[in-house]
Amino acid sequence: MTNVYVWGDGSQLASFDAPSIAIAHYLALYYPDIKLIPNSNVSGSYNGTLPMLITENGQQIHGYKGIVEYLKGNFIGNGKLEEQKDAEMNLIYGGFMESLLETFEVITAYNLFLNKDNYIKYTRPLFKNLLPFPLQYGTPLRLKRAASDLCENYGITADDLFKDENSHDLEMIKAKEKELNSTPVLNNVQKLQVEKSLNDLAMKKSALTNMKCVDLLDEIVSQYKKLKIKDTSACGILFLSYLQVNTLPALKCTFVKEFLRQKSPSLLDLVGSFSKTSNTFHIEPRSLSLVSSLQSAVRTL
Repeated sequence: MTNVYVWGDGSQLASFDAPSIAIAHYLALYYPDIKLIPNSNVSGSYNGTLPMLITENGQQIHGYKGIVEYLKGNFIGNGKLEEQKDAEMNLIYGGFMESLLETFEVITAYNLFLNKDNYIKYTRPLFKNLLPFPLQYGTPLRLKRAASDLCENYGITADDLFKDENSHDLEMIKAKEKELNSTPVLNNVQKLQVEKSLNDLAMKKSALTNMKCVDLLDEIVSQYKKLKIKDTSACGILFLSYLQVNTLPALKCTFVKEFLRQKSPSLLDLVGSFSKTSNTFHIEPRSLSLVSSLQSAVRTL
């Protein structure tokens, strides 16, 4: 039997991984007979990534694009799949998917792993229900390091600063932070004033990073509209999945949602409708998460 493993707690998809959400939608639309297993099986993945398809002979296919291409080449599906007959359109759709997997992944990496508020208050706590000890601590740190490496290629560093653009503003902010941190605190009133000033500077740094990500997002949304991407296509599903992940109500920093609200409210409405189906997929009751599996094993000892 061919199975697809994605991030999840055994009964529901995890909310932070766009490719996992996208492949779940894609399977539900076109390959409902392929079993979806949301158990965060990173230990069973030879490169430690999800989503992952395992064939009947044990071969592993990794990543959204790889899985989609494998399914198209090896399975008939339910007959609803809309193939692009035009070779040029195939190239266009394929190019847009590559753009999403690179550029939108950068935005998501920053938003969920490098943005301090979102990482500490939302992303990191998710792993308590997804992975057993000690993986629930080590895995988010590993993903954060990978996010840092990815974002660095776009000038966004792990401390929420740019290397290139706005360098003068950032140098001024860092100098002011250094000055405040070295200022002797004489009383509680002064301490509160220093803390407030440091918080204000942190917000300014975050705002500069958000601006960089918004520029990238603007390019992606413009491409999506210009190319008239079908929402039921493989790249359309991936696009909406990335938007869903970056506009989650629980996120503390909401710059992606604010961008859509101002520039494309109809797209934000579409994401809302798309999100409602994310937890309605048929999940096998025996598709336990690693956490549940470990707990069951302990109880039998």
